[in-house]
Amino acid sequence: MPQIGRLLQSFAFIFCGILSILVSVADARGSDPADDGTYDFDTPYHCCGTVILPDKAISRKDGYLLTVHGVLLGITLMLLGLALLLRGYHETDAGINSRFIAGFITMALVSWVILTNFEPARTYGTYRWTIYLVVCFVIGAIGGLIISCTFHLFLMVLSALGALAFGLWLLGWKNGLLISTSWGRALFLALLVLAGLCVTPVLWFAPALGAAFAGAYVFMLGLDIFVHTGFTYGPMCTLDANPNHPCDYYLTWQVYLMLAFTLVLSFIGMFDQLLRRPHLVRNQHAMYYSYSKGILPPMWGRPI
Repeated sequence: MPQIGRLLQSFAFIFCGILSILVSVADARGSDPADDGTYDFDTPYHCCGTVILPDKAISRKDGYLLTVHGVLLGITLMLLGLALLLRGYHETDAGINSRFIAGFITMALVSWVILTNFEPARTYGTYRWTIYLVVCFVIGAIGGLIISCTFHLFLMVLSALGALAFGLWLLGWKNGLLISTSWGRALFLALLVLAGLCVTPVLWFAPALGAAFAGAYVFMLGLDIFVHTGFTYGPMCTLDANPNHPCDYYLTWQVYLMLAFTLVLSFIGMFDQLLRRPHLVRNQHAMYYSYSKGILPPMWGRPI
């Protein structure tokens, strides 16, 4: 399949580029500490297997520091978010691009949740951020390639991702999250994801809504890595139940602004798909869910 070949080639180039950056970071010297053990925060310095970068845009002063790993993660999240948000600009009728993106985000998220929840008290060592980044990237890419080989599964994944993002967004509208118990949050998110999966064969616009909201949410998560308003603490406190990772989520006007812009961006994505290219969304749904003809398309393979 030529599409899979191009995806593999792109993945190889990107992976080698990220790996070379991380190796150079691990070998970097950075600035030396002063006599009292402190660092000059106006210049990059090497610490804990990464390079700390100066960032004047940080709004929440709680000890957060921008790293090279954070920059790579933030840029990746913003690009993935834009790709989902503006799916109508680059998507084909067969949904080739959305398949890989949906699978990548899903499996990268699953691998992050597993890594962070099972991280021991002694952490993963000096290069824990490299482990997080490389493992999530590799597992995400594998998931993207798997979904790229499926027929209609990516539409269900897009709807489920949107439902999950919407649930995380709703939970973030209260100090300490809207639902206080961890089991209550897990049940709430599970029901939303299940609903997203179930409505996809029935509602032709469900994948478009899901892609728009998931793209907006992922983009704002990437942006918050650079400005650090505390917006990212919402999903972190929700999905990370590790007792060794204390998390405090509270609302400020900056977090309110991030939540509001998430909604605004999602409306832009909905406009792009449902009003500018509605035929794309309808054709994809009709192609993959041909219930009117009494035919359920197979999960694997592509339309001819």
